[in-house]
Amino acid sequence: MARYDEDLHENPFFNTLVTKYNIMFSEAAEKKWMIFVPRADTVPRLKLNKNDFENHIFRQMAGDSPATLVSCNGKVCAISGDIMTTEQGYKEQRSVRILFEECFYNSRDESYQVFCLEQPLEGTLTDDAGAVVRMESLEDCCNYLWRDPVNDRVKKSVDSLLGFFKMERGGSLRTSMDAASAVYTRAIQEVLKIRRYQSMSQRNFCKLAVETYVMAGLHKKIFKEICFLVAHRDSTLNKISRNLTDIPPEHLGIKAQFRLSLPQAKKVLCQLNQLPSPLEKMNCLKQCVSVFTKMPLEGHFDALTADELLPILVYLVIISDIPNWHGNMAYINNFHFSRIGVEEFAYNVTSFEAAVEYISAESSQVWDYPTPTPPNVSYIRSTLTLTL
Repeated sequence: MARYDEDLHENPFFNTLVTKYNIMFSEAAEKKWMIFVPRADTVPRLKLNKNDFENHIFRQMAGDSPATLVSCNGKVCAISGDIMTTEQGYKEQRSVRILFEECFYNSRDESYQVFCLEQPLEGTLTDDAGAVVRMESLEDCCNYLWRDPVNDRVKKSVDSLLGFFKMERGGSLRTSMDAASAVYTRAIQEVLKIRRYQSMSQRNFCKLAVETYVMAGLHKKIFKEICFLVAHRDSTLNKISRNLTDIPPEHLGIKAQFRLSLPQAKKVLCQLNQLPSPLEKMNCLKQCVSVFTKMPLEGHFDALTADELLPILVYLVIISDIPNWHGNMAYINNFHFSRIGVEEFAYNVTSFEAAVEYISAESSQVWDYPTPTPPNVSYIRSTLTLTL
């Protein structure tokens, strides 16, 4: 998905739906329909009407393709991946990117999904509705920072900082963090000499792009040292995982509908050690979890709950052949200096941490039970700590 985040509670479209059109909103929430909200700066300044909101509330068409949705006012859209395309009933065909999704709860404590869109499905955009900056990879960040040749001088200065960086062997995690943070801070100071990045609208993108570029440049010097610091923890985890390689997923209570997607999720997860920056590693974990959480959008299954997700991640950690899980978690948690998008990634990162801790904490005998008790998600997360 495009790299973007906002607080939906502050979105004018969502706020108007909740307050002025509360009956429509309440019905959608109680029936667990899908609500799509255009990002805040694309909502027209003109007064929104009932039809605007009906255009953005959907349910699946009974007996039709699970990726075909019908709106409250009878219009039809199709979803493919993270692209939503208007079809029947709309004034024009428009393909709109889904930026992110959030889980909300109705009066019966049942979950329903709210999706943020790159722009409205119909109507005119505001004058200041700029394109969403896509920032998910090192390549995206490099394109954002250095695509203009006039920035070459600043790039050379940042590259010089990376070239002079030295990592002391045998230091502490704090020493490594302070050293890398100092390079990141100096790099930010250099990049902010470029006038384009001085505006508040570009500041967060700039911070995340610089962090990703810097950490990718320091990765070979830092990541090996971080893994060395937590090697004893990874050794314990790997020993347990090797003994559990042949454990069947049904032994962990994983439903058949989710077992079908385990190979795809493993394929995504196996890229983790090839990614040099915290941003890319967090996106990898998010994509892995999305293999399962997006299934309700593409099929008629019940939504995945947190209690169902954790055993799935436990199984994936066991079969992933990743020898440095604790090293990766330490790197993600302690070297994401900009903290941009931390809320977006928190659920995925914490869920994987819980899976790693569950495996490490359990005696191998617990896995011999025919029907093991599902992991206690709340307890694990409340007691989860990273000790080096």
